[in-house]
Formats: sequence, structure tokens, C-alpha cells
Amino acid sequence: MGARARDEQFLLASIAAVPGAVRAEPVYLSWDPSDQMTDVSYVVEWGLAPQTYVASAAVPSGVTSFAVGGLRPGLRYYFTVRAVDSR
Repeated sequence: MGARARDEQFLLASIAAVPGAVRAEPVYLSWDPSDQMTDVSYVVEWGLAPQTYVASAAVPSGVTSFAVGGLRPGLRYYFTVRAVDSR
């Protein structure tokens, strides 16, 4: 069977503009592990509008946190974390 995906939660972060800053510090995301699936990995997605994600990263099974870097100061970012059943 193919991998199944399920939205776990939505997160919102606003990166404040810092005078003279070229880039923002990373945003650290963490979430509770899925209690409805076993052998789960995650996909973190982010972008500048809700449900319009332009970047993503895979997070391996057993890991429930991720640091998103390379964000621009002064912009509002939207994040989602999806659980993916690897079976």
C-alpha cells in the first residue's frame, strides 16, 4: 500500500523585522507524536499564506521537532505538519 498522509496540526509564526537583520533566526517547531498511526514520519510545509506552502522538509520517524531556517524577517509564515504512515 502507498503512504497515507494526515494533517496533525497547524502552526503560525510571525518573524519580526530586526533593524539591520539580513535573515531571521530559525523557527523551532515541535508537535506531539501521532497516536493514531505507527511507523510514522512527518512532512513539515511552510509558506506565506494558509494552505499555500512553497517549501517542505521530511522529518524521519521518531522525531517530533524541526528547525526551519532561511526565513525572511518581517514576513508572516504559515506551517503545517503532516503525519505520513510509512507502511
